[in-house]
Amino acid sequence: MKRLREEEGSAFLMVIFMILLFMMLGMAVLSASIGGAHRTEKSEDNVQSLHLAEKALNEAAAHIAAEYNGKEMAIRPAELMAELQNFVKEFNNRSVGTGLEGASGYIESIVYTGNDLQAGQQKLDYYLKVTAKAEVNGSVRRLSQNIVLDTFPDFLRYGLGSEEGDVILNGSPYLAGNLYVGEELKLSSMAGYRYLGQELAVQSQFPYLAQQEGLYGEVYVSAVDRIKHREDRVSSYVPLSDPAHITRYLHSEPSRIKLKDNKKFVSINVEQSFLDKAALTVGDNPNVRSQLAARFKRGVKKQDDMLSVLNERFKEDVSGDGLPDGEGWLTPPVMPELAELTLEDEERYAAEVRDFAAKLGGLTKPVIVEGPLTLGDDYKRIYYTDKSAENWLIVNGDLIVENYEDQFVTIRGNILVTGDIIIKGKLAVDATVIGLGRTEVVDAQIRGIGGKELMVLISKGPVDVYRFDAFQPITGDYSKEHDYTLDAFFYTDAEAELYGVGSTFWMNGGFFARGDITINAVLGSTKAVEGETSLQFDARSQLAIPGEQSRFVIDYDQNVFTSQSTGLPRVKKVKVSIGRKWLESQ
Repeated sequence: MKRLREEEGSAFLMVIFMILLFMMLGMAVLSASIGGAHRTEKSEDNVQSLHLAEKALNEAAAHIAAEYNGKEMAIRPAELMAELQNFVKEFNNRSVGTGLEGASGYIESIVYTGNDLQAGQQKLDYYLKVTAKAEVNGSVRRLSQNIVLDTFPDFLRYGLGSEEGDVILNGSPYLAGNLYVGEELKLSSMAGYRYLGQELAVQSQFPYLAQQEGLYGEVYVSAVDRIKHREDRVSSYVPLSDPAHITRYLHSEPSRIKLKDNKKFVSINVEQSFLDKAALTVGDNPNVRSQLAARFKRGVKKQDDMLSVLNERFKEDVSGDGLPDGEGWLTPPVMPELAELTLEDEERYAAEVRDFAAKLGGLTKPVIVEGPLTLGDDYKRIYYTDKSAENWLIVNGDLIVENYEDQFVTIRGNILVTGDIIIKGKLAVDATVIGLGRTEVVDAQIRGIGGKELMVLISKGPVDVYRFDAFQPITGDYSKEHDYTLDAFFYTDAEAELYGVGSTFWMNGGFFARGDITINAVLGSTKAVEGETSLQFDARSQLAIPGEQSRFVIDYDQNVFTSQSTGLPRVKKVKVSIGRKWLESQ
């Protein structure tokens, strides 16, 4: 009986224990369910607040794009800056509509993040940081986005291209950068060349469009069927039937094809840019610019009548420093044309040359130089200590660089040329040059000062780049440091035809034309053999040579905007670029 009572007591305790156990399990399940519901609700609030912040950013971007994208640039950069600041003040704290209960979203701030303008600087791009704040049931999210407004001409964004014409790539040129096509992109594996008066061709690979560390490497064209190809030089071009075929014909990927409305291309007017920069030398006075435009004579190398307006202004002291605003109108010394030169004549001329060289080598103000101006034997430098927006050297005639010595001649500063531009030999450069004539670059070594600068050369006439010193062997991949490489970005208002068959054409910069641009190139080494009627090409099969060993390489230099910010031309329209979004830390 005693044992029975003990067993009943144990059973009672077991029942109580089980009840407590199930009660604890039930509470745990209930707690987990409630916590999960709260977490789910919180997660939904986070997602909703993020979407609301994104909606606010999209609205701000749409407002900015509608206000500025494509805006005619009758205004000056300083005026655009003032408009931006006013726009920021008016748009800050703008509420964003939402139908969610307990939710709010607005533009917390639009902040100009660029550096303030310093004296003499020309601002061509404007960075805005837009931050949106959204709150849903206590869940707060801040989302930011960069928006860039700039007034650069579009050609500077591409390593190679044509605004209005065809881009014709024959053989295997190698482009590390973006490619712009105005009309049609025509691709062939046959490279043409001229030799001993004959028009010849050689089989190579199709062209290469490469990226730079995951960037660029895109082809911008109005439609996929505007990309065409052929296997030889006589058959008709065939439109690209499948974007996937771009792998064969451009060594690229279908995702690299970007459709673009050519009507939105922001063009450059070379003559208007010339007048803009000339007017800047006297403070960008609209009245002066009107006088320059009225006296401007198209197609005439000498612009005496126009430049006399600037020369008179250079004599003034608008800056108030007690000195003329410009250096005046300088004329290079000329050796006297006498039957017999005396020692005194020679010494006088030598002194004048030294004095003129000293002026060119230490410029501090805008100046007009009577052309032709030749750098080489007597004059080794054009050097502005301050490369500001108003400091331009204006050559009234031709600018010639002819230097075959081991030492480089130097140009640091921005130059306007009314005539032709001829560059031969070694040139170290940090300059923007705008010319109204034609440009010829022959057997040149153009190297950026300090290894990071370059030359932007904008030519109204054709740009011809070639080498008589051809047939350099290609023993390795393209390199920015190689003697062949030109640190330059060329633009021509005309058509262009370039060769990397006998010559080696390596460029750290870019090349852009308004009209058609045609490039012929092969891979590896090339040589001429006496008695042969055609060139001899690399012993390796063209199919076995990597694209980086092309005789024609353009390696786009994105530093063109920062290197030449004070000299780059102004364009008619503002361009709005929408950057990436990112979540701000709480």
